[in-house]
Amino acid sequence: MIAAYPRNEATLAAIDDAVALAESGRTEPEHLERLGGAWVGEEALAIAVSCALAEPDPRRALLASVNHSGDSDSTGAICGNIVGAMQGASAFPREWITPLDVGDIVTTIADDLWHERSAPPDLDAGSPSWRDRYPGH
Repeated sequence: MIAAYPRNEATLAAIDDAVALAESGRTEPEHLERLGGAWVGEEALAIAVSCALAEPDPRRALLASVNHSGDSDSTGAICGNIVGAMQGASAFPREWITPLDVGDIVTTIADDLWHERSAPPDLDAGSPSWRDRYPGH
């Protein structure tokens, strides 16, 4: 999909490097930092992708994504989104969600998006829960 856009070379190369690093299973900071400092978008994406692919446990993936010397808040946020997209919001420990101001709303939206990806609701058949939750959908 990225390949369809112009000037994608740096992003594609960063993702290739991230996948190769993930396949090695190495998520230590000194290995992740080979992907860059995450001060630019493709580097942050690469670190996040590598952690999300290398670590099946969401806790370990997120911890790996923030334990480097670069822009770790960005890599953590991106990794969390990737893990959530891959595994659903329920993959995250409840104690991480509960203290958030709108954690229940974020969790509901994330789970709905994840479920829609795997089994889209039939909105034409009048699925009331989706229409009630997302009236503009």
